[in-house]
Parts: sequence; structure tokens; C-alpha cells
Amino acid sequence: MLYGGEQFVFSAKAISRNHTLFYDEIRLSPLMQEREKTSHRLCILPRLEPLHVSTQAFLKSQEERLLECLLAQGVLVHDWQEHTTNLGASQTQLRVLPVRFTVEFKDDFVTLYLLAP
Repeated sequence: MLYGGEQFVFSAKAISRNHTLFYDEIRLSPLMQEREKTSHRLCILPRLEPLHVSTQAFLKSQEERLLECLLAQGVLVHDWQEHTTNLGASQTQLRVLPVRFTVEFKDDFVTLYLLAP
């Protein structure tokens, strides 16, 4: 069942080597300790899923949209390149810093709100 007010933490990591995606991971998990909701709205997602799925299952089905929404909250980029006469190597690491948020369900959309740090 979809319930409102549940709190989650989201983070992501992607690594590319020589301009090819080598590794990516998106993490989404419930918060273990409740936090106070702020009035800062992060984004609105359309609700296309049926009502019989859990909130976490709904959010996992929306991972791409979540990433687009939460990317602006904080990102670390580490870029490394090495060049010799005949060879070049590069690696880029992108990390979306953990974002804590709560979920509010309406009839046909879902609103995400930032939680206090």
C-alpha cells in the first residue's frame, strides 16, 4: 500500500573509465531515525503505479526521475586523466550526496520534501 509521510535517503554513484560506464549504483532506503520535514519541496512525480505497491517499490520504479530530481542537491565529481606519448587513460567518478526526503501522495502525483539535516 502507498502511504504518505515515510522518510527515505537516496544516493548514487557512477564511475566511467576511458569514457565508458564501468560501474553505477543507485541506493534508496528508509531512514532509521525520523527527521523533521522542511517546507522545501524537491519535486513532483506523476503517480502511474497501482495503489497496491509499497512506497519503496514505487520510488524504485521511479529511480531515473528521482536521480534527475535529487541531482541538484549535491554532487561530487572526481576526474583523473593520465597521458603518455602512446597511451591515455581517464576515470571519472560522480557521487550524488545522500539526500533525505519524505513522500506525500496525492490523487495523481507524488511530492517529495527535503528533510532537515
